[in-house]
Parts: sequence; C-alpha cells; structure tokens
Amino acid sequence: MVVIMRQLRAYGIYKLPGVSRPVFALPAGGGYFLYDSPRGQVLPPRFEVSPDGRVTNWHGDELELTVEQLEDTGETRGPRE
Repeated sequence: MVVIMRQLRAYGIYKLPGVSRPVFALPAGGGYFLYDSPRGQVLPPRFEVSPDGRVTNWHGDELELTVEQLEDTGETRGPRE
C-alpha cells in the first residue's frame, strides 16, 4: 500500500502543535524544509518534513507529529520577505 503525503503550499505559513512560532514551508527533496526565522533561508530550517510525512527538528530528532498535524493558517510568506 502506498501512502501519499499531504502536500504543503510553498511559502505557506503553518502552526505546529506545541511550537510557539509559526513556520513557512519550502519544498525540498520530496519533503519540506520548515523555517521560522524572518530571515528565511539565510539560517538553517527549524524543522524538516521527510517524504513519508515525519517531522524532525534541525538536530535530526524525530518529533511525535506528522505533516498531517500542521495547521494551515491560510497566510503566505512572500519569497523575499
């Protein structure tokens, strides 16, 4: 059985359960990098979503949540903000 991961919007802003600052998503290698800094890609991503939907922090520790639990705020961050 093949499971298809939920797709996130490029530059879409999402809230993660238990995380105070929202993140914005950028596609990366079949998954996503999630950034929380106003400086965006200048700094490393705070989280990574693997192609199977698992979420890890920037240290590589797997979190107890999946891409399905990200709450879409309906907002979008501009690529150059």
